[in-house]
Amino acid sequence: MFRRGLKLDELLQFNDLLATTVRGEAALVDSLRIASRGASGRTRRILECLCQDLEKGSDLSTALAAQPRYFCDHYCQVIRSGEQSRHLGPVLEGVSLFLGQLVQLRRGLGLALLYPILVLISAYLLFVLAGNMSVKSFVYFYETTPMPLTPLLVMLQGVFGSILYWVWILPLLLIVAWCSWLSNNSWDGVTGRSLGVLTLIPGFAAIVRLHRLANFTELVALLLNRSVPYAQAIQTAAQASGDPGLMLLAHHPETLRGSRRGLPPFLAWLLEHATGSSDVRLTMQHAAEMYRRRAETATVMMKLIAPVCFLVLIGGGATLFYAMTVFYPFTHMLQQL
Repeated sequence: MFRRGLKLDELLQFNDLLATTVRGEAALVDSLRIASRGASGRTRRILECLCQDLEKGSDLSTALAAQPRYFCDHYCQVIRSGEQSRHLGPVLEGVSLFLGQLVQLRRGLGLALLYPILVLISAYLLFVLAGNMSVKSFVYFYETTPMPLTPLLVMLQGVFGSILYWVWILPLLLIVAWCSWLSNNSWDGVTGRSLGVLTLIPGFAAIVRLHRLANFTELVALLLNRSVPYAQAIQTAAQASGDPGLMLLAHHPETLRGSRRGLPPFLAWLLEHATGSSDVRLTMQHAAEMYRRRAETATVMMKLIAPVCFLVLIGGGATLFYAMTVFYPFTHMLQQL
């Protein structure tokens, strides 16, 4: 009820429908109406509203912008750039490619983090159980001897005395965070302006950037193959990439000569000296393959390293807390004997 916008997988299905329709040169309104018959829920309502707006003479970007609850401004701008360049099909294909890669990345990373989260919850519950039993034993021992309770034991006794009020908070937060990660994945969260909590994951922003660069160079090569003028191909591909630096380049091409900050050196040099020849098209294709391989390699490494780092932090934290609640009071007790 409170979610805004389509989820990435829903937007991917919708964009694939548009790309297939445009690529097949079928009637857009008829295709959307047929698709709405097999859809359900809000997807059916979206398609029906689009059909009504298109039948009234609106273009696709305007019809999408009329439903801001489901389609963000950036996605509408991407569609508008494809319409203005008269090459909507390649733009939609590029968007589908980017969305598909991002859906796989999020799904794979979410599954990779599930095991460390379960380990963290198990370690947390075992720590609470062992700590509570140890503190009670130490307090009982001190109370049966003339030795006074240490400040640490007094504090731990108060903490574990209210265990029912806080023991469930951390597991609940972890479960809610993981479920939110899987469910709240709209397009707004993957634009360059708002990666949100995803930037806290080491390497995630860099992987998304590599995918955007790969889509940009691949879309430029695709548009050049369709005999689109070089300047127009650059502007359309940059607008469709979703990358802030490339989008700024699309609106202000003169910024490339003044500053290359934010662009890889090779891509900045290629954009500055290219003229739209066939050699540039081939170079763009090779650049797309290079960025795609780098993104896939970084994705594999992140799926391996992120859970390991998470487990190291969990193990180190659990060991530290266990030492504070068990071994430190035990050694302090031995020193007082």
